Amino acid sequence: MRLDRFTLRGQEAIQSAIELAERGQNQQVEPEHLLSAMLEQPEGTVRPVLGKIGANVTVVLNDIQAAIARMPRVQGGQQYFSPRLTQIFTAAQKRAEKMQDEFISTEHLLLAVAEEKDGESGKILRQHGVVRDDDVVARGDELHLRIEQFLLGVQHLDDGARSDLLLLANAIQRDTVGLHLAGTRDDTRLGRLQRLP
Repeated sequence: MRLDRFTLRGQEAIQSAIELAERGQNQQVEPEHLLSAMLEQPEGTVRPVLGKIGANVTVVLNDIQAAIARMPRVQGGQQYFSPRLTQIFTAAQKRAEKMQDEFISTEHLLLAVAEEKDGESGKILRQHGVVRDDDVVARGDELHLRIEQFLLGVQHLDDGARSDLLLLANAIQRDTVGLHLAGTRDDTRLGRLQRLP
């Protein structure tokens, strides 16, 4: 998959994952490397998203790093994306297309990792209460589309303001869909957000 399909933060996370695998002498770059890289981004959105849903980010990161430490080490050789990570990229791309997003973001990557059934990263996220709720996802996708349609209809905004508002729309969507603490949902807040023009 071409790196120019990813947002800047996504590209940075992928590059950091490769470097992390190289430092750990892991020949295959795995979803665990990617999740660790996303959690370590100082200005990234993955850490705040997990914190917002109630996951202890430090413990999640420690568990991911412990999983990486158990991976096979190989002296020399070139790092390459594992089949699991390639599947994560494909799933994230499909999610971005479904959400009508032009680029694959770290949020799309996080959702794809959380949905992975057999991998260590997905298991760790589920152990910390990170689950998907398809009903919330469907409502959030619809809300995101409504916000984008509203913003596209506003003619007097410059590109910077329009971009800021689209980022806000994405933040609202992330806040209401995809990942949430098991057994909790703020339907009142979602209802208020759905009444936006």
